[in-house]
Amino acid sequence: MRSILSIFMVLLLLAGCDDVIEENITNKEVFLLAPGNGAVLDSGTVSFWWDFVNGASQYELVLVSPSFDSIKFLVADSVLQDNRLSLNVLPGRYEWGVSAFNNGYATDYFYSSFTISGIIEKVDISNESITILAPADSAISDTSQVSFWWEEVVGADEYRLSVVQPSFDAATMVLADTIFLTNRLSLQLPDGHFEWRVRAQNDQFVTAYFTRELVVSTEDKILTDDHVILKSPTDSVQWVSTSVVLSWEELEGADSYEVLIQSPSFDNAEQIIEDEEVSDNRLQVSLDSGTYQWGVRAINSVSKTDYSIRTIFVRP
Repeated sequence: MRSILSIFMVLLLLAGCDDVIEENITNKEVFLLAPGNGAVLDSGTVSFWWDFVNGASQYELVLVSPSFDSIKFLVADSVLQDNRLSLNVLPGRYEWGVSAFNNGYATDYFYSSFTISGIIEKVDISNESITILAPADSAISDTSQVSFWWEEVVGADEYRLSVVQPSFDAATMVLADTIFLTNRLSLQLPDGHFEWRVRAQNDQFVTAYFTRELVVSTEDKILTDDHVILKSPTDSVQWVSTSVVLSWEELEGADSYEVLIQSPSFDNAEQIIEDEEVSDNRLQVSLDSGTYQWGVRAINSVSKTDYSIRTIFVRP
């Protein structure tokens, strides 16, 4: 009977053997490696990392905001066997602590703090230029759908484009004032004269505005590539009267014509004799003896031709 009781006692001791041999880690320290105490981070993903503790089987990580002395949010309370953990954290101030433990013992908590700034240092683009690709300055579009396009600026997160009528100094209508992520934008515009401008920007810096003029004309003919055909007098003629009748062919799409007479030439003008806008395709003028050049250009509400030029020698 006594031997049976002895055997039973031995079995009880063996069953409790794990508790007896569990290492006492109470006085051990958990060395926190990252993030460093007082660190300021610009990323919302934080990797927590600490040294393994000999004798520990698990770890408890607690993350609060802004501190353990003044807890507003319990962000995380995780038990894990590994010595690292990654968490997505919003901007703000945080304190975190880790305790190591086994089946019988636990260390104290060891603490560290950090801040998520929410501000990523941006490239200073203040002095950068924007190369505008389309439309060209003072371009005339014969379609109402206009594509605005420029080269990307390194370091820019977005662009701001504004379109007004007729100019920024005397705007009567704002057609667009838009922030977007790409370097091109297509807009539907009515007929008229416009100014448009664009700048690049990020969270901390902006470039200067770069401004261009634009005309949209879907009804009036664009005269830029046309020219006025002069009829009389012929080029370099010797004119024997002080009365001269200038004439030219009518140009389709023209509302009027601008007639300019200079002496002795356009390139070396000493005197402007005539500068008149007429609706007819002829003009009678009086000229003293001398050498002149006369020119005519067609104009409408959105465009005009270059001058067509001839020389006349008046010898009455």
